[in-house]
Amino acid sequence: MSRPSNIEITWMSCSITINPENSLRATAGILGMDLTTEIQAKLTLRIPSGVIVVGRAADLIMPDTGLQAGDVIHQLNMTSIDTLETLRATVEKLKPGDPVVIQVERSDGLSYVAFEME
Repeated sequence: MSRPSNIEITWMSCSITINPENSLRATAGILGMDLTTEIQAKLTLRIPSGVIVVGRAADLIMPDTGLQAGDVIHQLNMTSIDTLETLRATVEKLKPGDPVVIQVERSDGLSYVAFEME
């Protein structure tokens, strides 16, 4: 089975290479990437770290998390999220039925999305 190839995208006038193998967070239903200094310089964020939701993994059987492309994830259940690895490790600790509250930053400010793990 071949490995997925990198995806080249332009977001916020920045050229970004995403490796789906590292960036897909199936348990969260997203394709995400670490917030780089280049992208951070183009955004006005209240919190200068996090994981950017690049897209939703629509084909995955997941609850509707409420996450949207462009969201910056800052916290998951009170754990600061500053890298994809932190997000992965935090999500791996969750079990089906666990409540999840994610702090995100969108164009309209900070907000929370909540759902239950399946």
